[in-house]
Amino acid sequence: MKNLLTYLAKNNDFSHNTTKAEMLIFAQKTLKKLGFASLPQELADFLHLQNGFKAEDCHIFGIYPEPNNLMDIVNANIFYQDKFSKDQLLIAENAFDFLLYDTTKQIYKIIDKQDFNVLEEYKTLEKALENIIKI
Repeated sequence: MKNLLTYLAKNNDFSHNTTKAEMLIFAQKTLKKLGFASLPQELADFLHLQNGFKAEDCHIFGIYPEPNNLMDIVNANIFYQDKFSKDQLLIAENAFDFLLYDTTKQIYKIIDKQDFNVLEEYKTLEKALENIIKI
């Protein structure tokens, strides 16, 4: 994960920032209240070190509790809620694909934006993020 974080820090259109524990708790409670899947621990750990990422056509959603901020993981899941089941959490996207966490199977899925077919499945967040970022 260290190499991925180094890459993100160098290529991020956002300033490198961390997520405070209170913000993670707020996001978890909000997702639960709205009926969405919880943040997997691996993602919570990642967001604690790197709160989101934006470069060209790739977004890793962070925690930005402002109304209508689509870089916020809660807002992104609300925006796309009609596309995925409630046991899948939208984590990131690029121009062609979505990255979801499937809580029932406990795996990360790369989903094609056009036909919503599963393209790849990963056991670790790092490998899934590397795919969505294309590194």
